[in-house]
Amino acid sequence: MKSEANIDSSWESGIIFDRDTEGAGDGLITSIYRGVGPNEFYSVVVSGKFDTTGMEVKQFGLDKQDTINFAERYPNIAAVLEVKIPKGVLNKIGDFTKVDTTIFKNGTVTIQPENLDIFNKYIKEILHIY
Repeated sequence: MKSEANIDSSWESGIIFDRDTEGAGDGLITSIYRGVGPNEFYSVVVSGKFDTTGMEVKQFGLDKQDTINFAERYPNIAAVLEVKIPKGVLNKIGDFTKVDTTIFKNGTVTIQPENLDIFNKYIKEILHIY
């Protein structure tokens, strides 16, 4: 069993990571949301990116409230992150097959492991929102 990362309780919501994504297409930025456990939260805070730790695929809600509702149902989810990424990039690499439609009423997007490097390259900003 993996031990949970020690997250300082003084961490507040706010910007975790911000990057210039010039050259990423039409300039339209979209937000997607991911509920994460303590280990993944710590990893994202330290590295500014998502990796294949835990689930290799990364699933995101398209709606903030849907994702918060999901997080509230599962005690192992420690935080919700908002990821801002160019819409054109997400449309090219994301799988928009609906998952868990009883909670994610507004849809989901899955980033497969083979697209994770591209996804990370074009992340504009990561925010801790919940």
